[in-house]
Amino acid sequence: MKPPLTRRNAMTLLAAFPGIVLTTGIGFAQSPLDLPPFRLKPFSLPPVPEFDGIPGVNLDTFKGHVSVLYICTPGSLMDNDDRKHLVALRAQGLRIVGVLASDSGIQKIVKQFIQNENPFQYFSVDAKDDGLCAMLRIEQTPEIYVIGRDADVLWQTYDTLEKQQVDDIVKAAQA
Repeated sequence: MKPPLTRRNAMTLLAAFPGIVLTTGIGFAQSPLDLPPFRLKPFSLPPVPEFDGIPGVNLDTFKGHVSVLYICTPGSLMDNDDRKHLVALRAQGLRIVGVLASDSGIQKIVKQFIQNENPFQYFSVDAKDDGLCAMLRIEQTPEIYVIGRDADVLWQTYDTLEKQQVDDIVKAAQA
């Protein structure tokens, strides 16, 4: 039989909780430099014909540039705040790359980009079992990554971008 949770045990657990959170990162957004690098492996995704003039995404897209990779599905399209942040990051010299993690819903995204400014310099659809989304083990969308000049994943979030995160991304790009 399990011993009951006493006040003393509860206080010990509460005292240890901040250390557990800090060492595991639970509940905290990590800055771009907190994660060990994961290098992307070769892949190639074709351009989307509806986005005339926007190239597809492959490993070379990321080499030599700090990039922001935005992965979405038709059900998790970009909100206006993310669009503004991505446009601002693009204006500061970062490469902005988009991937639709589904082979359906492209018309919904085309409509969204016609109505609003398109922040992407590269865009592809990835519905492959061995594509970029599988390599990154996409769990939910949107997922946003910062990819370093050597195609290393430096940072990732499942949330929309916040101003502090954008500032951290720019600082990491300048390092």
